[in-house]
Amino acid sequence: MKPPILSARRYLALWLPFLPTDRLRLARCGNGAPQDEDTPFALVEKQNGAQRLYALTPAALRQGLAPGLSLADARARLPQLAVAEADHPADAKILALLAARCERHTPLTALDEPHGLVLDVTGCAHLFGGEAGLFARVLQDMEALGFCVRAALATTPDAARALARFSAGGVFTPEAEAAAITRAPLAALEMEDEILLALSRAGLKTLGDVAARSSRAFASRFGADFSRKIERLFGREDVRIKPLRPPPDCMVERHFADPLSQGEQVEA
Repeated sequence: MKPPILSARRYLALWLPFLPTDRLRLARCGNGAPQDEDTPFALVEKQNGAQRLYALTPAALRQGLAPGLSLADARARLPQLAVAEADHPADAKILALLAARCERHTPLTALDEPHGLVLDVTGCAHLFGGEAGLFARVLQDMEALGFCVRAALATTPDAARALARFSAGGVFTPEAEAAAITRAPLAALEMEDEILLALSRAGLKTLGDVAARSSRAFASRFGADFSRKIERLFGREDVRIKPLRPPPDCMVERHFADPLSQGEQVEA
């Protein structure tokens, strides 16, 4: 297995697994209509000619329902299920607002669909007392707004995303990150079901199992994108995010022999 790249960059991935239902719950609370969080609730949309579950509350998940299940089957299992129509533009709007809010932590914030954000926090952590302080600050900010969030801080965007969505999350040192990615399930590849099924039938269960095999064999069967995905997940390729706020066309720096400590010096 090739060693990871020595990257000085750090990325914080946020995943809001219940963003659509959280959005609707918060909107109803804002209109003075309380929502019982113990009541199973789902958003539905038409897929392949049938109404199917698109997003669910934790209470609905605890009842054994899952996204993609037909509304008819869901109602047969859980007659008391409350539903509403999915609203993708509204979800996209609230995610964009949350991304803009994250610019208080870093100017480099990108959307990461579905229902996620990635922040390039390189060089920002010291402003919040270190990476743990920054991590806690961002989560507290999201939770204070009423959103359930899971996050991971890692060396590449792909690794941070995978650890936020397919592990318990947290702040990962490069060593801990490599170990956590190795333990991650095949689902962290986020590829077609046919590919995941083929890997499972070959006796592979984790990303570590995949990484231990020859990348050429996988590339010949599943294409070059498969190998590139593995490279990025294991930190051997760092693909920068595309922030919502693009960097300026021209930047100028001036270096001084000694640090500047007075405001007058900075103004001069």
